[in-house]
Amino acid sequence: MICSIAHQCGGCTDFHAPQIERITRKRKPVLDFLRACNIQIPVPILHVGEEGIRDKVDLQFQSGEWGFFTSHKRVVPTKRCPKSAPLINDFLMQLWDNPMPIQRASVRLRRAPDNTLGIWIDAANLDILALLKEQRWLRWLHKNAIVEIGQRHKRLILKEDSLKLQKKKVLYPWFETTLPSGQRTPLFTTIAGFTQPSIQINRTLVEETVALLQRSDARIWLEYGSGAGNFSFPLSQIAQKVYLSESNPTAKRGLERGFRTLSQYAPFTILSENLNRAEAPIYGDVEGIILDPPRSGANQFMDNIVRWPNVRDIVYVSCSFESLKADLSILLSHHFSLCSIKGIDQFPRSHHCEWVVYLRKSFD
Repeated sequence: MICSIAHQCGGCTDFHAPQIERITRKRKPVLDFLRACNIQIPVPILHVGEEGIRDKVDLQFQSGEWGFFTSHKRVVPTKRCPKSAPLINDFLMQLWDNPMPIQRASVRLRRAPDNTLGIWIDAANLDILALLKEQRWLRWLHKNAIVEIGQRHKRLILKEDSLKLQKKKVLYPWFETTLPSGQRTPLFTTIAGFTQPSIQINRTLVEETVALLQRSDARIWLEYGSGAGNFSFPLSQIAQKVYLSESNPTAKRGLERGFRTLSQYAPFTILSENLNRAEAPIYGDVEGIILDPPRSGANQFMDNIVRWPNVRDIVYVSCSFESLKADLSILLSHHFSLCSIKGIDQFPRSHHCEWVVYLRKSFD
C-alpha cells in the first residue's frame, strides 16, 4: 500500500508498522487486562483487508482543497486514500476538479452496496444559503450523487427547475447487514447516519456476532443501541422475541422500514430511550443482551444489566477497549464470566480495533 500523506494523516497512525506488529500492539492491552483478572482465553484478531475497504469517508474542505484532518486538527490535502473504495476515490478526484464556491465545510462521501454515491455537506448556515443561491455547483453535484446538506441531513431535490432542500429526512439503503442464512438485507439510513465504515468488514463483524448468538440458549433478547438494524435483523432470525432500544428517531424509522423487507422475523418491540423507567415490565423477560454502545461505552446501562434477574448471556461489540474494559470490570464483579473475546481489524494501520465479546452469568 502506497500513500503520499501517510506521515501526516491522523487516520493511519501505524501506517508504516508491519502487520504482525500492529496486531500485537492491538492485542496487548487486552492480554494485560485478562492477566490482571486471572483469565486465560485466546485473543484472536481477524485481519480482513486494507485496500479499498472504506465505503464511508469523512473529509474537510478548506479554501478550494479537499483533505483529511491530521492528528493536530490541521487539514492535509488528499486526492486519493488507499483504504477508500475505488468509486469514492474517483468521486474525490471529480470534486477536486469542481471545488465548492465557499471557503469551508465538513463532508462525508459514501458508497452504497448498489454503488450509488452520496455526499453530505455540513457548513455554516450562511454558506449553505450561498450554495443554494449560487445553484451552479449544486446542480453539477446533484447530477453525480445523492446530496444531503446540514445538521438535519436534508436531501437536495430539484423542484420547479430549482434546487431545494426537502424538509423530511429521506432514508436510503446506504448499508447492509447479513442474516444467519447468508442473505444480505438493507439498512435504511441517511448519508450522515451512523454505520460501520466498511461493507466488507462489517460482514465479518456480523458473522462473528451471529456465531455468538447461536451459542446461547437465551430466547428473549434486548439490543441496546440498535441503530438502523445491523445486529437487530440477524438477531430477529435467531431469537423468539426481541426488544430493541434506540433513541434516535431517524434510526427508529430505519429499523421499521428494514423489518418490512424481511419475509419473517421474531416479534419485536422498539423501546423508548429511558429503560430505567418506561420499560420496567421487560426486566423479568430478558435473558440475553446485545450491547453496541458508542465509544464512551455502556456505563449508563450497566445498572440495568446487573439487576435484571434473568439475564444470562451478553454479546458486547465495542470500538474502544478502554470503555469496554471498564464495563467488563463491572460485569465480572457481578458473576458474569468472560467466555470469549475476538478482535476484528476494522481500522487497519491504526491502533483501533473492533472487539466482539461473549459473557455468561453463573446463577449458582
